[in-house]
Amino acid sequence: MLRPDTNFPQPVTADNSGNFEEEKKELEIQNKLIEEGKKYDNDFRFIEPAIKLKKSELPGRINPKVFDGEINPNYLKSLEAGFKDLKNFISAPLIEDSFTDNHAARREWEDKHLNSLSPETQECYNSNRFRFSNALQIVSFLEILHLVEKDSGGKVDSEVLNSLEDAATKIPELINGNSREYNSQYINLSDEEKIVALEDLALVVEKFIKILGEPKKVNEPEKELELEKDLV
Repeated sequence: MLRPDTNFPQPVTADNSGNFEEEKKELEIQNKLIEEGKKYDNDFRFIEPAIKLKKSELPGRINPKVFDGEINPNYLKSLEAGFKDLKNFISAPLIEDSFTDNHAARREWEDKHLNSLSPETQECYNSNRFRFSNALQIVSFLEILHLVEKDSGGKVDSEVLNSLEDAATKIPELINGNSREYNSQYINLSDEEKIVALEDLALVVEKFIKILGEPKKVNEPEKELELEKDLV
């Protein structure tokens, strides 16, 4: 399932599979985070998720055929932002640090040193699948979709909605909520237990993207649904 690299936090290296340039850039940023972490007494270790897609493999936008008719532009904007969260999650790494069993110490470290990291390594750090807030984005996306369906009067294709709801039944109960109680339970899990829940969630996210994403044409650049420029 998972492929922890026992050499971490030593620099990681690219292999010859997939999009080499994309992978090379990703590994450069990961190695940079490892180096910067050492400067501030934090040893970062990367774990390759069992389910992870390259950004270049992902659809650029939601397939317009998902909708039966016109959707309120503000809802459309929220859905596109949520779809981007799905893609960020499925392409993100799992990052362990020196504070596996001490959440308070991690927060203290972040308060002191996070802003000292370079922008690209901050982005990598914040993308970590272990972050509970990142996992909750998937639940929030489904809530937005239901809101669109309720307020728009059946504007989401019924087959698509049924498929999404069927996939959503596999969201781990531990993550399917945003209360302090859920957060407290999640924080107290071991990393191994978190990984099990997050891999189950990744299966759901992968299905969501397949159901919703517009099929990409060969060599087609990524694009998003056009929105009115004057939207707030």
